[in-house]
Amino acid sequence: MNEEHNPLTTIFPTFQCFNDSMEFIDHVFRLCPEKIDDVVLVHAICVSTNGREFAHSWVEDTKDQLAIFSGVFMGDKIYFAAPLEEFLKTYAVKESTRYTPEEALQNNLRTINYGPWEEKYEALCGAPREHLVMGGGHMQRVIQIGALPKSNKPTTKGE
Repeated sequence: MNEEHNPLTTIFPTFQCFNDSMEFIDHVFRLCPEKIDDVVLVHAICVSTNGREFAHSWVEDTKDQLAIFSGVFMGDKIYFAAPLEEFLKTYAVKESTRYTPEEALQNNLRTINYGPWEEKYEALCGAPREHLVMGGGHMQRVIQIGALPKSNKPTTKGE
């Protein structure tokens, strides 16, 4: 499928979703500790529009039932949130593994990488990118969260 995408309205993949998702978990650990019990890291097998499987990762906010994911929008990597049910349908999620932030950190330290940590997901990484067109349609209610702060130190007013 060779579909045209409008760069002013399309969220393009970063092709680094495992790193991006773990980066978001780290952001919550450091800057939003009150939300740490509300998030889980997800590694999954999704199905593209042409039926090919691919590995994907995102963060779920279990309290608000949101999927938090990264994408490239108008040339910048940005984090977005979408209603979880709509996200799962759009990405045609076939199978997934959920990790608490603590489990994600343990796996990160054990393997010295951001994932995937299971062979079934790793085997689907690096698949040809031309087939990575989402599965069940397009999400309508996507909220832009923004880019994560670049500094390891939270900024305060006046800095």
